[in-house]
Amino acid sequence: MSTAALSRSLHRLTKRRNSDSSPKGNKSHAVYFAALRCCIFPVLEAQGEALPQQRPPQSAGTSPQGGDHHHFHGEHHIRKAAGQFGELFGLQLAEDAGSTIRGDTVILSPQTLKKFRSIVVQRVEMFKLAAKDPRTKAFAAAGGRLLVERLQENFSPALIANVKDLILVIGVYIDKELRNLPPDEHDKYLFLTADLFMACIREAIQKAEPTSTVLSHPVLKDQEQLKPIFVTLIKASKASDIKGDSNTSLSNWLRVIFDVRKEDHNLSIAEVRKGCNEKIAFAELKAYVDSIAQNKCAGSLPSDFQSKQAYETWKHSETKILMGLIHAFAMRFPNAQAQRTSANVDYFLPPDPQGYYRVLLETCLKHDIQSSTNGEVALSKLSKSVLSECALRWRLTREFKEIALLDLLVTNYRLGAMLLGDLFPKFREVARSAMNAASFRHGDRQYYLSILEQLNEALMTRVLRFWDLASNSSDPAASNATMQLICLILQLINEDPTWAAEHPDQVGPGKLEEAVKYKILEAVNERYRTSSDVIQRSVKREVIRLTLMVKNVNQQLNKYRLYFKDPLFGKFSIMLVAAETCLTNYFLLEMENMRFSIKGDFQLAEMLELYQVVRLLYDLCEESELTAVTNFDVESWFAPFIQQWLTVTDQKWIDWVKSAVDLEKYRPTLPPTIMASSSVLDLFTCFNSGLDFIEKLGWRDGSKKDRLVKDFIKMMSKALQEYASMMYAEFEKMHNEVSDKPRPFSYESCVKVNNILTAISKLREILNKLIANEEISKIDPNALRTEPTEGEALIHIKIVKATDLVACDWTTSDPYVTLSHGTEKLYETRVIDKDLNPVWNETCQIRLLDSLEDNNSFLELAVFDKDLVGDDLCGSTRIYLRDSKFDDFLSHDVELNLKPKGKLYLRVVREGEIDDKAFWVRKAEETLTFCLEDMLRVYSEQVCRTARPIFSQVAQPSTAKSIFGLSFSSSSTSTPTDSQIESSFRSFFEYLDENLGLLNENLDRALNVYMVARIPSLAPPKKKEKKGKAGAHEAQMADAAPGVVVGGTGGGADSATMETNEPTIMAKIIYQDLLLMIHNTLTTFGAEEKDKAERKKRKQVSTNVTDQAAHLSSGEKRATAVYEVLVEMLKTLFWCGEGGTSGGYTLEELEGTNYVDLRKVLIAYMKQ
Repeated sequence: MSTAALSRSLHRLTKRRNSDSSPKGNKSHAVYFAALRCCIFPVLEAQGEALPQQRPPQSAGTSPQGGDHHHFHGEHHIRKAAGQFGELFGLQLAEDAGSTIRGDTVILSPQTLKKFRSIVVQRVEMFKLAAKDPRTKAFAAAGGRLLVERLQENFSPALIANVKDLILVIGVYIDKELRNLPPDEHDKYLFLTADLFMACIREAIQKAEPTSTVLSHPVLKDQEQLKPIFVTLIKASKASDIKGDSNTSLSNWLRVIFDVRKEDHNLSIAEVRKGCNEKIAFAELKAYVDSIAQNKCAGSLPSDFQSKQAYETWKHSETKILMGLIHAFAMRFPNAQAQRTSANVDYFLPPDPQGYYRVLLETCLKHDIQSSTNGEVALSKLSKSVLSECALRWRLTREFKEIALLDLLVTNYRLGAMLLGDLFPKFREVARSAMNAASFRHGDRQYYLSILEQLNEALMTRVLRFWDLASNSSDPAASNATMQLICLILQLINEDPTWAAEHPDQVGPGKLEEAVKYKILEAVNERYRTSSDVIQRSVKREVIRLTLMVKNVNQQLNKYRLYFKDPLFGKFSIMLVAAETCLTNYFLLEMENMRFSIKGDFQLAEMLELYQVVRLLYDLCEESELTAVTNFDVESWFAPFIQQWLTVTDQKWIDWVKSAVDLEKYRPTLPPTIMASSSVLDLFTCFNSGLDFIEKLGWRDGSKKDRLVKDFIKMMSKALQEYASMMYAEFEKMHNEVSDKPRPFSYESCVKVNNILTAISKLREILNKLIANEEISKIDPNALRTEPTEGEALIHIKIVKATDLVACDWTTSDPYVTLSHGTEKLYETRVIDKDLNPVWNETCQIRLLDSLEDNNSFLELAVFDKDLVGDDLCGSTRIYLRDSKFDDFLSHDVELNLKPKGKLYLRVVREGEIDDKAFWVRKAEETLTFCLEDMLRVYSEQVCRTARPIFSQVAQPSTAKSIFGLSFSSSSTSTPTDSQIESSFRSFFEYLDENLGLLNENLDRALNVYMVARIPSLAPPKKKEKKGKAGAHEAQMADAAPGVVVGGTGGGADSATMETNEPTIMAKIIYQDLLLMIHNTLTTFGAEEKDKAERKKRKQVSTNVTDQAAHLSSGEKRATAVYEVLVEMLKTLFWCGEGGTSGGYTLEELEGTNYVDLRKVLIAYMKQ
């Protein structure tokens, strides 16, 4: 609550009381006038002036009354002073006593103080004549007032002997003279002017006591010691600045707080002085003492106390205090007791002392709150002084003053104008005093009891509206602290003797806790019924209505847990009380009723939303150990609806894949860190959303959870099959396209490879979350198996490639494959020209009837060489389709040996599904793995397809021109020069360099890690220092190709990761395939023309290099020389590109096993 609101509340309260108490509505003026009488002739201020800041040690057996935070300013000093009456008022400084050090201060001798006065007189006169800056002007003015008001001719040295007290008094006078300066300059000149006075004090000590050692004390020696003394003075000056006033006496403070014009205030002072003087004030004090002695003090008669002992204790204490005040007053006004006066001794006592005091208290508090710079709800020191002075003169008890302040604070708290935290300190202070309630007067006790009843009612109302603490606050800690404070105050009230005596039925073990809990239950029920009525009137659908109710309950419970985290009285939580009430009385009953009432009247999204909010509520209650939900089976209730969600989501994901790929732009998301495009990332965002949903379900039932996980993986697998198929479409088109022109790779194809690679990685992340600690290597043999058509098996056979075929056309063949069952031809691939290692990547479907006998379940495969007249058989084999390994409905790579030579590679999968988690995990993994391998195979095959006619042109120079225009004259018997060979192959190398550059720049380097893990032979060798000939060889190549970085990356096959600046491993695969193609071509050399028919008949050729070398023709020798140059050109390209662009491979990598084997063949041939 703001101080402005509290101030307005106080103003309304004061105005109402004034109008109620005074027919003329002018009680405030009457209070001002009554308080003015007390402040013009103050008693407590006189005591304070006579003993400035004196704090004598406490005598044994006395009980301290506390500091300023317990009593109004000055009162506790008076009470302590009364306790040591003789010590305080008998204190005299011996004329011959020297200045002494006492703790953290110095007590000045009378001689030094008198010398100080004479020095100040001289300095004031001097600065009056020559004042040029604020420091000297302030010294002259402040020093003049000090001499008049404090250092008169007959001043008492004992009153200002303490150096710290003297400095503080001086500071007050300086502060008054500097009020018109800005704050920064005010503080600056306050210290500078005070330092001039300190110089006067030091000079007085040196002159009056030349041998004194007190000058070494820090308070006199160090200027920094002034700062802590003036800190409080500066703060008070800024907080309660009275502009335009020349003094800050109590009467001036009254003018400020009552907002009286200065002219009217001066007239009021003059009027008061006409009817009163020091003698009347002194007589009033004496009359007060006499009335106490005669047991006739109004308001404090023996009958007003609860016991005689209490009255006697008060009488003794009050008399002692009053005698001390009389003595102090007499010291200040020696003539006040010189003559007895017959004036009215009740001149200072108003007609209604307690009522007047309440108005004065409200007025002071209102002003101090408005003037506060930090919003603190507290009385200023001057207000405390005024209140103490008036309370004493109006004969009010300390207990009444405390209760009156508490009454004012409680009233404003009830009006909502004050925070409970501002009320609590004063309540705790009064409550502690009330523990000794027997000392209270009857009136004070009843007054205190009425305040307790008002406060108890206000707090219980606050408990009933506890929700406001959460809804109207953004600070949970503050709301929690407020609720705990409410309970603490209620507990203190409950423990108060006065309260317990009047309300015995409300006091006892657990009674307060039950009362508070009942209020909370009442509030929770009312809030639930209200919100339920609103929802039922506005929403007709039962599922939505219940969802909104559960959301509302969840919101409330979470807010209770956040804002009221600590249990009340350390026994019960608001959140638990509210949860138990809502669940037991409302929610569980409605859920059970809805189980039977809903019959298809819902949408899946609605039911899923209901599940999520119910799950949150269930978890919240379980976390809080609330047993009310244990009998409600959330999983069984929602299981049918979750299964329906899975079915719908399955189709949605496939549709989304198609839509996402159609909109795909194939641009890396964040190169070079994330080389995949948006579609795969978005796809797995969907998967992870589904995964999050599964995790949030939190089903404890293992069988239900396994079923859900299995269905989820199945959904992912199907979506990934669709995605992989769409990513591979471009590669399939690239592979099947027949063209006389070389086809460059596209930028988009690289991104698609990255997408599949990323999908493999992210799939593993999801599977690790779902089945991290499970054994899924084996498929459950008892799991349900389904196939598309009953009574037959649908088998997909992919004819991938063949290797090392028989050369039926001199050095090559034009192969194709046929699939037959018995005499029936089932499928035939396309023809690939001039290739002994053809790649088809073609798929066919075979239907295998269950009724077919095992011995008839073989499929015949034959590879033929296409000729113009009659096709030659290159090789044949067969496959058994009943093989049990195909029964798992997974893809299997099959390697078949051809007769008489070569191998045929197939990928076989029997179509069907197994209702098992392991099956769908492996299905998802193989979909992506095989797709990536096929993509890379297409890349390599495209390069080899382009290179194949060129390399054949070298071996068969009579052949027509290649696609790059390469030709060698068949009539020429000389070997082409290196420059001729380089010129002839330049176009091909440019094509190769362009595509390798594209792959190197755009393929994710994670592909390197992946391929090395699958094919360890692709790993780079461990890095080692190059020495001797090897190092010289590499250096020689570096000279031949300026700008090339030699060495590449190292680390060996055991490296955990690949560096991002190393070349893509796809380049190495292409390099090795090109070397293998040349090697395979060379193995066909050495056969004479007359041996062709025999070789065709035997369907075999010798692969022995030595035997072949003996039969090389002149054309083959010339071709061998060309191949030798070509191999070195390839090595140079993959070591460094054209123009010195680094390929990044080391010679050690390039000169691997394939290269070494090829070089052996070339060397053997070159020797012929």
